[in-house]
Amino acid sequence: MIDHGIKYHTFRVNLVPSVISLANPPWQREVWGRPSEFETLDEVVHVLFDDFCDACAPEKYLGVSLRTEREVELMRQVGVTYTAVQDEVGGLAPDEDFLADPGWPEVVAAAGRLAPELVKNDMHALMSLREAGHQWPPEVGAGRARVVPAVVLLACPTWQREVWGASANLDELFDSPERFLGDSLRTGEEVELTRQLGVAYSAVRDAAYLDSDGWTEVVAAAGRLAQVMVTSDLQALAMLDDSGHPWPPEVSGG
Repeated sequence: MIDHGIKYHTFRVNLVPSVISLANPPWQREVWGRPSEFETLDEVVHVLFDDFCDACAPEKYLGVSLRTEREVELMRQVGVTYTAVQDEVGGLAPDEDFLADPGWPEVVAAAGRLAPELVKNDMHALMSLREAGHQWPPEVGAGRARVVPAVVLLACPTWQREVWGASANLDELFDSPERFLGDSLRTGEEVELTRQLGVAYSAVRDAAYLDSDGWTEVVAAAGRLAQVMVTSDLQALAMLDDSGHPWPPEVSGG
């Protein structure tokens, strides 16, 4: 599938983390609706419907903040499911009314299908730049292209139940995350969040993963790590663009 590129990287920096938020119920419970936190459902909705995309008519943002026709199609599903819930509860309803609506799991599911697609395409673009000779920020290596999409999959619970195809083996990363600083991980914060994810994952290693009592904490820990990793990578892409590196006009996606 053709990658049409991103015209405004600041749009993508805001859009992808917002989709991950919408796909991760623990993040919604931990962050939204708390005055001390930095994000609300209303802000996420403005990102996806007003400021950096229009989930009801996403085709207008192909090549602007969406890379491929597949991203457009999946974003449209987010728009349809969210609008159905908003029509039911009312646009001015508090966040908890949205989260309690019977249609909300469909919103989470739609976002969970979109989030891995967005991240996969961004990582493919980063690696294409690397293979073309552009050394994207030197504090990470090629291993990141395997790790980030796998973490995002762990953060999307409804996607897991529908598909479950996180093929990357993360055991070695979880056992000694500090060893991967400078390859799969960029910062000390990512190392610590990876350690927390590993602890949660180990607690359910021998259980029936998705049905175990501890799986919610795996999803929560993955959601926190995914937000940090994805934002960092998108900022790296934006810096590459600002520095004059040409963006691949067409990248064949997987």
